[in-house]
Amino acid sequence: MPTRTPSGISNEHLFHGIRMTVYVEGGDGSEGTPSVDLVYWRSLFDLLMPGDSFYLKPRGGKGSLRKIASDICDGRVTNVLVCWDRDFDHLRPAYLSSSIITTYGYSWENDVWSPRMVEDVFYQLCGVDRHSVPVWGEIDRTFSQFERQLRWIVRADMICMANCNKGVIPRAGFRCVLPPGHGWPVLDCDFLRGCVARARGDRGGRRFSMAVFTKIEVFRDLYGHLLAFLCYRVLASLLHRHSGASSGRETANSLAIANGTRNLAPAVLAHYRKAFASIPGAVYP
Repeated sequence: MPTRTPSGISNEHLFHGIRMTVYVEGGDGSEGTPSVDLVYWRSLFDLLMPGDSFYLKPRGGKGSLRKIASDICDGRVTNVLVCWDRDFDHLRPAYLSSSIITTYGYSWENDVWSPRMVEDVFYQLCGVDRHSVPVWGEIDRTFSQFERQLRWIVRADMICMANCNKGVIPRAGFRCVLPPGHGWPVLDCDFLRGCVARARGDRGGRRFSMAVFTKIEVFRDLYGHLLAFLCYRVLASLLHRHSGASSGRETANSLAIANGTRNLAPAVLAHYRKAFASIPGAVYP
């Protein structure tokens, strides 16, 4: 990826004839590559700042955005926003600027995906009526069980990330979800316990804790890709059972973003309203 100077980044908005450039995660960092993160952030800008002019540009992984974020905080870059996933950055805030906006939950997936969203997307994709084919009870029971099973692993993930900058839940693949491939998902709790044991062994058996008490909200703080995968697997299983149809994860994510940004939970909406109102020079409705 070409490296640009702070001056070049600051003046990029002039080339596009817009007010500010917005760097987001996703894509491979090259111009014009698609990014689902961009779809999410564009939906938020359309919702909260309609009529204002921003150019959204995917920059690859979060690591690719850190230098720009640092330059924003130091005043070397202006006329630029960085919008990215929160991850566990709230435990150790490093980039404090009104020009840097984070998601409310661990990632955008946590802000839009929920048990209710699974139900909503199911009825959008399956030609059945809510009254003739009720699915909420099964969805609710499944995610209630997920929540109970995941609470301890989310706390362990948060503690390890805060102390060692490395989580417990594997960030590659979904080996903790059974059966592999497809089918109604269940969590492999033995595998997750093994992840915690390995993490403890890698750190010489030391026990870590949080510096201050931090409340855990499982579906807000869970690794976002894993939450989205669990939601998709339940959705795909319901679609297969009731219609024989299938839906790709990209379609499911797009529908969740479209639905979710139109009906953000009150706490999520309040988070973004505050953040967008603080954008330098914002014309906020």
